[in-house]
Formats: sequence, structure tokens, C-alpha cells
Amino acid sequence: MQETTGLPYASTVPDKMHACGHDLHTATLIGIGAVLNQLSSKLVGSVRLVFQPAEETIDSGAAAMIADGVLDGVDMAFGFHNEPGLPAGRIAYIRGASFASADSFQITVEGRSVHAAQPHEAVDPIVAAGYLLTQLQTIVSRELNPIRSAVVTVGRIEGGDAYNIIPNRCTMAGTVRTRSPETRDAIEAAMKRICAGIS
Repeated sequence: MQETTGLPYASTVPDKMHACGHDLHTATLIGIGAVLNQLSSKLVGSVRLVFQPAEETIDSGAAAMIADGVLDGVDMAFGFHNEPGLPAGRIAYIRGASFASADSFQITVEGRSVHAAQPHEAVDPIVAAGYLLTQLQTIVSRELNPIRSAVVTVGRIEGGDAYNIIPNRCTMAGTVRTRSPETRDAIEAAMKRICAGIS
């Protein structure tokens, strides 16, 4: 996405910009720090403000920060995330996990390309990818306990360059969101099993 704000700190990289809610998170936590500092004479103990990088990646910033000692000596932790569905001025809280882990995946279906007039000579990766897509959607609906929330989303499918050629490959990519390591492992195992079966 091209940044067109004209601000002095705008991205200088073509078609790349930082356009997410983490700017709000940073401003909010700094604001909380300012308020707590004003109330410091009425508080007992100490407060540590932590900004976590890379929370949606496999190389989670939290794991590295914990290894570096960010939680050493901490008795209690509160995490927060913006929630656009709440009216301005309202907050909500929950004990335990409130947001899901985020894993991404990419699957490439290899086939054999031929002219569309000779489909019997092809191994059609688009048809296979379509079947794979429908099977991936059954993981949550038919393999997981409905109480265990999870999401498997395919957000991108790409295959072929011409309307009359069956391509060599079709690629799909998406995300898996879960709230427990057990559910995360079960979905990964199911995805691998389904891919192997279709292949």
C-alpha cells in the first residue's frame, strides 16, 4: 500500500507503509504511562510498560523478550489490544487468552499443464486446489470440538495465466487462528493429512 499522507515520517519505500492498529497501541501505552506517573505517589510497587514486537509471527517477539528477562520479578501482567467493535470510551477485559495465535501457511499444488481442449492429458492443479480448499474448511467444522474456537482461512489462490491453458501449479495461502497449543497442533496435523491425501 502506497503511503500518501505527506507526513515527515511517511514511508520512503514504494508500495509499503505501516498502517495498522499498533500505532494506537503504542500511543495508548505511553498515555497509560503518563497517567500512572501522575498517580505515582498513590501507588505501591512498580509498573513496567512492555511493547511487544512481532506478535503475529512464528518468531514471536514475546518469546525473545521473555528469554531476555522482561518478566523477571513481575507479579502480574495485563495485555491489551484495540477492539474496534467497542464504542469509544469503553473497555472490556477477560481473564486468560482473549485473542488467538496467528499462523500463516502456503500450499502449492503441482500439476501438468496442457491446452484446455485436452484436459484428459493434464493433472489439473486448479481442480485439486478447489477440492483441497473445501476439505480444509471441514477441519474446524468436523474435526474440532465446537467449544474449541479456531479459524482456517484461505485468503489467496493463484493459478494460471491464460483462460485456455491448464497451468502447472496453483498456490493458496492463508491463516490459522487458535487459542490453544492442542488445537493448533490438531489443525496442523489435519492440514498435512488432507494435503497428503489429495496429492
